Amino acid sequence: MKDERRWLHPAVEVREEDGELYLVPLSKRAKRLFVKIMKRPGCDVWGYCGATFNNPHVKDFVTSLSFAANPVDYIWQVEDNYFNHTYKGVFNLRLDLRNSDHSASGWLRDRCFFGGDIKLLHQNGRYRIISAEPCNGCDGELKSMIEAEWKTCNACAKVCEHQYKPGITHGNTIGYAPFCTICGRVDPDHTREPMAELAKVVNEGGVDALILNHDDGSATVLRPKTSI
Repeated sequence: MKDERRWLHPAVEVREEDGELYLVPLSKRAKRLFVKIMKRPGCDVWGYCGATFNNPHVKDFVTSLSFAANPVDYIWQVEDNYFNHTYKGVFNLRLDLRNSDHSASGWLRDRCFFGGDIKLLHQNGRYRIISAEPCNGCDGELKSMIEAEWKTCNACAKVCEHQYKPGITHGNTIGYAPFCTICGRVDPDHTREPMAELAKVVNEGGVDALILNHDDGSATVLRPKTSI
């Protein structure tokens, strides 16, 4: 399906400071574009459209992220046998992140993928990123991926009346653990067993997992019904 939208390609840097993410326009053109976008009503909210990876097997190597400022039309596309959701917006941007820290770019991608739309707050020439929606409990800001995904800030999660059930979890790594069905936090008494948890993910999720050995370049494939 041909994408007929006009994409803007500003060069920006993603920065992580004290647990928060910022977008920093790098060129004069990018700075002028951000000012223009933020002046338009509703364009401080961006809908996530997709990512480009330098290495598809390493999530931190994100070279660009695509957004729609003031997303007005949610559409589905089928590309290469995969369903892909995207937005049309007042402005459509494909951010050039090649000058960004790889871990910060990967963190932003995951936060958008799991947490939904973001909101940009202008602060001294850069833009702080929070969730477009507030916390369900206190209407406060949602900053991290798990806060945005479960619409529950860390303060409200601390006083949550947790209801745990075992299941597949994600974050820095994928796993299998008791997690709260209200706030999404993993039971703090859970003891991690990464390989055993991965086998449960493979078997219950019905997916294959590729384990890479970075020392010698070898790889092991786990398939459903695999036990470790």
